[in-house]
Formats: sequence, structure tokens, C-alpha cells
Amino acid sequence: MPRYRFSWDNLPPSLLRRLGSDLRLKPPVDQALRERYGARPEPNFVRDAWPTLMDAWLADDDEARGLVVAELQARSLGKARAPAHSAAAQLYYLRSCRNSSTLREVVAAIFTAFGESEPVHTPVPSETTAQDNPIAAPGRPPSGTDDADLPPTGLIDWLCWAVAQILEVDQVNQDPDGDIRIRYGSTMCFVRGIEDPPSVRLFAPMVIDVPRTPALLEDLNDINLNITVGRVVHTPANEVLYSLELYGEQLTVEIIRSSLDAATTIADHFDHQLQSRFGGKTLYAEVSDDSVIV
Repeated sequence: MPRYRFSWDNLPPSLLRRLGSDLRLKPPVDQALRERYGARPEPNFVRDAWPTLMDAWLADDDEARGLVVAELQARSLGKARAPAHSAAAQLYYLRSCRNSSTLREVVAAIFTAFGESEPVHTPVPSETTAQDNPIAAPGRPPSGTDDADLPPTGLIDWLCWAVAQILEVDQVNQDPDGDIRIRYGSTMCFVRGIEDPPSVRLFAPMVIDVPRTPALLEDLNDINLNITVGRVVHTPANEVLYSLELYGEQLTVEIIRSSLDAATTIADHFDHQLQSRFGGKTLYAEVSDDSVIV
């Protein structure tokens, strides 16, 4: 399945200009970046460009900034318990993070996805392609495209296809309700597609059989103040649940990938902290390598 490849010249001109100026690169800047750092951004690029990336990329990109903050907070970098809902609070948090190897790896991965995408616009159905917006208009495959290369057109079938692409498997694991199940560490993430209105819900039980107490609710509130993607709640079934909703018909594989990363990382990070303080059970025992099990 063809995909966009990262290219330095996909970056916005204003960001390229700042990178060229701050890193003292001779124009054309995209070629100079490739010569110095290679075809794709690696951690050594983030090491050199982190201040510029904060000021000229993350300051203006709400989605990317939220993903970076969620990933770094899940790894307890910087002032991880500082509230980070507003753009100013998120940038304050990012500036509290040390330019460490972990930060560089996280930012390099998200920046790579950023450089794989073309500018987003709202297409009419005839403009929708399998690559820009993989949910193609039913019955209207993009001109010049082999039908065998097209992903499914319905949202639920497309979602199964997209998650299979992300996990690099032939078929995803679904439960009797049709939810896609992905185990990560000590938690299980469920991915559910909803046709009307078109939406995708990701949810992960973090702790089960845990009674509601004021102290528990206070901790969950603190967690919600510190994450910028999704929310953590206590349900009437006495479980602590992480959930994240995505709406709209223009979902892409990269959006699903980033959302899965956030859901599994956050749920797996906080579940044992909550269990150790309030009791209950996690779905699985902790594993040492945080591997994804499908």
C-alpha cells in the first residue's frame, strides 16, 4: 500500500526558514537538512533543533503539541503534574522538559508523521483519495487508482484495515461486539467504529473492581489536568476507564496511529499507580517490554 514518505520539503516554508536560520544552513534549506540529518528526522536533529521546533512548530500546531505533551507526560518527563490544557500551559510544560534521549525519540517520531502529510483541507467526495483521507467516498474510487489497492470504503471496515496496517498484521483481533482489541503492557485498548455519526472511540479499562472515593476522584481529576488527549473517568461498574473520541469522515491512518499511541501509553502508565493506591485489579500483570500483543 503506497504511503507518503517523509520529505523535508513537505515542511511549511516558515518553519524551513526558521530551521535554516537557527541551524545556520545554506539554502535550499530542505536539501541542507537532508545532507546534515539524513532522509528522515532522527533524535540528533531534535537535539539540535528542539528550541526552534517548540517556537516555530509546536507553538502553532495544536494537534502535534497535544500529542507531544501527552507522550512526554506519560513518560514522566519535565513537570509532568503541571496543568497543561491551554497552549500556554503546554508550552510551559515543554520548556520544563530536558532535551533528553527519550524526548528526542518521541519528538522525532511525531515530527516524522508531520512531515509525511500534505496541508489538510476539507475535500469534497471527488477529491478524497485513499492516501490523504483513506475513507474513500462509497462507490467513487479516485480516478486512476487500481481497485485492488483501495482500502475499504465503510468506516468500520476501513478502521479494521487501518489498525491492521499500523500493527502490520493481516487481520485484527475483534471481540463479539466488533471492537478491535489491542493489548499493551498491562492494559487492553478497545477500538470501536461508529457509522452514524462517523466516529471512532478508543477506550482502555485501567483498573477494575475499584470503589469510588473522593480521593480516587481527586487523583483522576489530577490526571485529566495533566493529559491533553482523552479523559479518565470512574464508571458505575467500578472501573477506571481511559477514553478518546475521534469524529468526522476525514480520519487517516496517522491520526489513528497517534491516538492509539496516546491511549495505550497513558492507560498503561497510570493503571498500576492507581491500583497501588486504591486497590482493584489491572487487566494484566505488568510486562517488562511494553510490547503490543494482538
